[in-house]
Parts: sequence; C-alpha cells; structure tokens
Amino acid sequence: MASLMHALGVPPKVIASRLGHADTQVLFEHYVKEFEAQDREAAAALEDALRRARGTRMGHAEADA
Repeated sequence: MASLMHALGVPPKVIASRLGHADTQVLFEHYVKEFEAQDREAAAALEDALRRARGTRMGHAEADA
C-alpha cells in the first residue's frame, strides 16, 4: 500500500500517518520501494529538461550574435 500510494503522488507524511508512524523515516527505510518504471521515467524527464535547457541557452546565444 505504501509503495502504491507513493507512486500515486500521496505526500509521504500522509502515507506514514496512515501506517501509524510519526515521521517518514520508517516509511522510506522499510516500505516504499522504487518501481523500475518510475526510475526510468524520472531519468527520461531529467534528460528532457536538460536538453530543453541546453536548447534555450543555445537559442539565446544565437539571438545575441
């Protein structure tokens, strides 16, 4: 349940509370497991953001020339 709620974007503090924990430390140490697909999506999103940022900087440099 904790991993699914985490994947759905439920705030960690809310998940921990529903499990009866006072803080999120136990939650992340024992319950929440990263899904491989989420890891791949995060890497792809970061790569996309970096490519866009690079393109934006290049666009500004060309406009200034």
